[in-house]
Order: sequence, then structure tokens, then C-alpha cells
Amino acid sequence: MKIKFDMTNLGIMKYFLGIEVTQSEDGIFVYQSNCAKDILKRFRMENYRLVVIPIAIGTKLCKDDQGSDID
Repeated sequence: MKIKFDMTNLGIMKYFLGIEVTQSEDGIFVYQSNCAKDILKRFRMENYRLVVIPIAIGTKLCKDDQGSDID
């Protein structure tokens, strides 16, 4: 690609399209905490109590085509 396009190495990626990216030996992790904070600020909810919703690392989410519709 360097032959075809003018490129610059900016080092390890930290942000991409507004998404925070963290790279470590355990994997690559993406966060949207800044986006969530902006939404809370927009709706004047910055001082609400935080709740942690745990999900196991490595959990793969997929569409359940056989599942029933939910209203």
C-alpha cells in the first residue's frame, strides 16, 4: 500500500471514528464511553447513578433468526 498511497505511521491507534481503541497482549478493546457521556450530558443525566452490566469477555453476539419477535 505504501507504494500506491502516501502513508504516515502514527503509532498505535487510540481513536477511530470517535471510538476509543485500547490494544494490549490480551486483545484489542473498543469503547464508546465518550459517546455515552455526551448523550448523558445532552439529556442532563450526568449525575445519575452508574450501573455496571457485566458481560463475559469473548462473548459473541449473534442474531437469532429462529427467535420470537419482541414488542
